[in-house]
Amino acid sequence: MRLINVEIFYFKTMVYPIELRDSSWFNISYRNTLTFSGKHSFITSLRSKLGLMLDVTMQKGVLSTPFHRSYFSDGSLRVEKSPLHRLKIPLSIQYNYFLGGGLLLKNYFRYSWDSFGISSCTYRLQIPIKLNYWIWVKPFLRLYNQKGAIYFKPYAQYNSSNEFYTSDYDLVEFWTFNYGLSLRLKKKAKWKTLNCLEWLIERYNWEDGLSF
Repeated sequence: MRLINVEIFYFKTMVYPIELRDSSWFNISYRNTLTFSGKHSFITSLRSKLGLMLDVTMQKGVLSTPFHRSYFSDGSLRVEKSPLHRLKIPLSIQYNYFLGGGLLLKNYFRYSWDSFGISSCTYRLQIPIKLNYWIWVKPFLRLYNQKGAIYFKPYAQYNSSNEFYTSDYDLVEFWTFNYGLSLRLKKKAKWKTLNCLEWLIERYNWEDGLSF
């Protein structure tokens, strides 16, 4: 057994952009996260099932990315800065319905809000199709829409009076669309070490034209 002490997780050196390392931008160097999660399922009929999920996440510490630069309208640079506290509350609903003949509809919706002003909605539909007892084909699609953080501004649009600032485009308003197909082979009696095999192909599309 190895004992773990607090020094392992206490980072005394923050990594800043190279041209901003002559200042100490934060007087703390930790990030603590506490999450409460709950889930309850209901059998709504012989063919359907409903699930409700709620998470509450509280964070404290350096919640920005210290090695990101923020550019101001006067040409100056600062290290990205966010509030030291954050509350995030996602609520999810899952509804599965068995159509018969090896066909299942799996619906998932999630709404999330946090104290940075970010709110998002996610919808995912998966249709597992049972071809026989050990082969499943699973087409799916996913839609995601996000409202950006209230502290976000594009390059060089901040002024020196702003208390918090970020130009991280993961925190901006955007939408994405994913779709794909997976093939799952369940365990057969002659497989000694494998539980299953699964292949997945997916296309991802971002609002700004990014895709893969």
